[in-house]
Amino acid sequence: MLTIQLIEYAQEQGADEEVLSILEQLPEDKEFESPTDLSEAIGELE
Repeated sequence: MLTIQLIEYAQEQGADEEVLSILEQLPEDKEFESPTDLSEAIGELE
């Protein structure tokens, strides 16, 4: 799933602004194959 798709899904599911803010910091063209991929990418933001 691409970052932009992930953000849209999170919005549809009622994610709060803090979660959306974190997701919006990820590169838009990044593709995540698993929750682990996403977790690692978020960990690299900090």
